[in-house]
Amino acid sequence: MESESPAWLPKLLKEKRFFKSCEQHPSNEDNIVKFFCLDCCIPLCSECLRLHKLHRNIQIRRYVYNNVVKLMDLQKLFKCEQIQTYMANKAKVVYITSRRKVGPSKDLGTNCHQCDKSIQLPNRFCSLGCKVEFIEETDGSLMKFIKDWNFLPPLDVEAQNLTSNEDIVSTSNNENGSEVAIKEPEGNTVTGEVAGSGTTTRRRHRRKGHL
Repeated sequence: MESESPAWLPKLLKEKRFFKSCEQHPSNEDNIVKFFCLDCCIPLCSECLRLHKLHRNIQIRRYVYNNVVKLMDLQKLFKCEQIQTYMANKAKVVYITSRRKVGPSKDLGTNCHQCDKSIQLPNRFCSLGCKVEFIEETDGSLMKFIKDWNFLPPLDVEAQNLTSNEDIVSTSNNENGSEVAIKEPEGNTVTGEVAGSGTTTRRRHRRKGHL
């Protein structure tokens, strides 16, 4: 990655400690790593976040066992056009890296230009990481896709809903708002409204010992 690109971007894409216990605060009740400091380029738990309260931070979330960021947060940092978005807890989210396969592939209309995962038109990439890799290999310069994030205020720790239980999610969604049904692991099926169908989004969960 070019030296002119911001330091936070490659660090975020390579970070492997999200949603693990914080090594700095092993005895804390809420020590799950679910934040990222853009200034220091390090992952944080809720206790770490208080020590970085004057820095610019973003919250990392979970969607179908993958790490995601809210679109409204990421688009303040990077031009997210043509990246597939999904609906989680009534907010659009973007995968940080190529999504991990959790079930049979479904033809959604096209494929990611970088990793070949199935996505919806008119998108070209399944994740932030895939768009970054594609730009580096074809265009070479990321700077025209980077937004000026120096004006961003520090993350308001008290105002955030700092919950880690965000792996209960809904349907996939593209920029046009059309949704498709996706199948989650362990028998949980999520059914969404396909564009123009008029069906209502619903969830169905099956537990062991129950029909």
